[in-house]
Amino acid sequence: MSAAIMESNNNNNFSNWPKKTRGICKPKTTKNTSSSISCTYIIPSNNDTFLNHQEIISSPIPSGHLETSTRFWQFRVEEGRTTYVRYGNIRADGSFKERATHIQQHLNYVDAKKFVENLVDEKIKAGYVGWARW
Repeated sequence: MSAAIMESNNNNNFSNWPKKTRGICKPKTTKNTSSSISCTYIIPSNNDTFLNHQEIISSPIPSGHLETSTRFWQFRVEEGRTTYVRYGNIRADGSFKERATHIQQHLNYVDAKKFVENLVDEKIKAGYVGWARW
């Protein structure tokens, strides 16, 4: 199954994202000098026989906001396989002018995690700073 990318200007669920920070996104360097941003959260299991079983997975930050003085970049991961990336310009009054939203389905959780970590690394190297919503 190939990954699908869709662009939409009005059909997204980013309007309820808070603009104030709850935590700071900082790259976490490892021995191989690549940086990553991650946290741990609990995903309920879909197995019918073990409805109360929960699996703890180390995952990318579920959502975040990075920006420069004139541009913003937001991301969100849902159900461990769907990534939403929204970006655009920051107007003089501080409001956002969205340019596009990319929605991408991944084959599994690991692919979604790598995708988000690579994009966040690129943005941090390009000078973006921001926060993450836990």
